Amino acid sequence: MNTLESSRWRSKLSNLKSWKLFKEANAFFLSKIKTPFQKKLWNILIFLTRFLVLSLPLHFLLWVNFDAASVQLFVAKAVEKMLLSSGIEAVRNGTFLVMSTKTGALSVEIIKDCVGWKSVLALFGLIFATPGVTLKKRMLGLLAGVPIIFLGNLLRIYATIVVTVYNGLEVWEITHTFLWQEGLIVLVIITWYFWLKICKPQRVN
Repeated sequence: MNTLESSRWRSKLSNLKSWKLFKEANAFFLSKIKTPFQKKLWNILIFLTRFLVLSLPLHFLLWVNFDAASVQLFVAKAVEKMLLSSGIEAVRNGTFLVMSTKTGALSVEIIKDCVGWKSVLALFGLIFATPGVTLKKRMLGLLAGVPIIFLGNLLRIYATIVVTVYNGLEVWEITHTFLWQEGLIVLVIITWYFWLKICKPQRVN
C-alpha cells in the first residue's frame, strides 16, 4: 500500500470514528429524554440550533456589504406610484422621496434595509429550521412567503409615509418605530405561523 492510499484509508477511518462518536453522543442525549416536556425542549433546542446556523448568510451579507441599489430604486419607484395614486404629491430623486406634511417637508431615503431582505432571510431561516417538513413544502412556503414579505414591506413604507403626511412630522418617530421597524417582524412571524398551519409539520420524537 503506497503513501497516498494509506492516507486515504486513515482519512476514511477518522471519518468513521467521528460519525460513530456523533451517533453515540446523539444516542446518549436521546436516551435521557423521557418525558413529553423533555421532548419539547429537545425539539426547541434543535430548532434554535438550526435557525442560528441558517442565520449565517445574513451575517455574511452584512460583512460583504452587498449592493442593493437596483432593488432600492425599484422600491422607491413603487412607493412613489402608490403615493401618487392615492393623491399624495411625491417628488422622487433616485431613491429619495420628498412629500409635504402639515408641519413641513418629509424626506425619505429608501436605503438597503428598507427593501426587506433581512425579513426574507429570517423567513428562510424559520422555514428551514422547522423540523418534520419536506423540502417541497419548504420551497412552496418560500415561493408564497417572499412575495408576501415584499408586498407587506411596500405597504409598510407607504403607510408610514401616509400617516406622517396627514399628521405631521411629530408622528414620524412613532410610525417609523412601530410600522417601519417592528412591522416586518410581525409580518414574518404571521407568515411563518400560517405556513406551519398549512403544512402541518410531523412531530419529531
